[in-house]
Amino acid sequence: MLGTTNGDLLGGFGASSYRKGSAKWSRACKAVCMVLLGGGALMALIALTNANSSPRVTGMILGALLGLGGLAGFAGAQARSANLLNISVVVSIIGLLISFQFIGEVGREAEVDCALAELYVRGLATERLVKDQHQAEIFNTIYTRINEMEDMLDLVQHGAIKAIDLRAKQDQLKETDQAYIQAKLQQLHQHAEIMLDSVLKNPNITDESVKQMAQHERDALQTRIDLADQALLKIKTKHAQENYTLSLPEYEEILDALVGSHYTNVPDHLSHESHHELGALLMQAKAELPNMQGALERTEQNQYHLFNVDGAGDDITELARVRAEKQREWEQKFTQHLERREQSHADVSWLQSMPQHCVQENRSKSLLIGSGLVAACLQLAAVYVILSLLLRIPIKGD
Repeated sequence: MLGTTNGDLLGGFGASSYRKGSAKWSRACKAVCMVLLGGGALMALIALTNANSSPRVTGMILGALLGLGGLAGFAGAQARSANLLNISVVVSIIGLLISFQFIGEVGREAEVDCALAELYVRGLATERLVKDQHQAEIFNTIYTRINEMEDMLDLVQHGAIKAIDLRAKQDQLKETDQAYIQAKLQQLHQHAEIMLDSVLKNPNITDESVKQMAQHERDALQTRIDLADQALLKIKTKHAQENYTLSLPEYEEILDALVGSHYTNVPDHLSHESHHELGALLMQAKAELPNMQGALERTEQNQYHLFNVDGAGDDITELARVRAEKQREWEQKFTQHLERREQSHADVSWLQSMPQHCVQENRSKSLLIGSGLVAACLQLAAVYVILSLLLRIPIKGD
């Protein structure tokens, strides 16, 4: 009998503790649901006064869900009704999703929608500005620009004529170089023929005289003939080529062959009178090698337009500079004219067509996003408290 009495006491103590815990969670649930109910009313008011278009509707729906969830939760906690508490949980979960949607809509409207609205309204304002241009002023501007264009064309024409005169000096240098090279090559050709004639047509050189010569004298005559033949052959080979070009090493090789032929050790009585005159001409050709080198290099590079002939290069450069300066001056005047036109027709009326929330301060944006976050946190807390209370409500049949 004593054991039975102790068991009944323990059972009674456990039931009492269970009822106390359940009552505590019930009070907490009621408190949270009251806050949820008040938060729903406040959320709807904030959305109604601060939000616009789609976020306003979403905010009011969120406020209604907060109020409905709080009301169902309070009634369920009061009546210990699991069904009402379950409804409150479902409504709170839906409200949680709506909270995040509300936050996203507020951010998107403040950034993307306002940017698109501004772009659209600015486009309309630009169209109105173009249509408002006065026809007389447009024709006046066109007339002015055409006159400036004619002045520019006159400058270009004058510059072209002057450029042709300046280019003629450079072209003349090119023709002079080509004629100089041809003359020098022809001169070497004549020297080579004179060198051969000084041996082959020399009356002092006959078959009998050659037989009586010493071996070294015959070798010297043969060397003179070979070198002259070699130079003459190279000159004829160059002339036979179509559009031939002569390099400085080739010219020096021909000239050295003639000089070597001239200074071959041949007895004086076997030398022709013209042979002595030829020596002076060959030395003159040797002395003029720097001039020949310059002419050959200019011909090979073919960049006569870069050479400053009697100041022609500087004059052409100055002409191009003046032309570019005139072009920049015209572009600057045209740009300044456009800027004055834009300033005189400055139009800010397009701001009146912008959505109201896009031209106001963004304080409401922070308020709406903060309200959405608070609503989400309240619903999470409500779901937690309601689920905790549901676990402490006895199921029928227990």
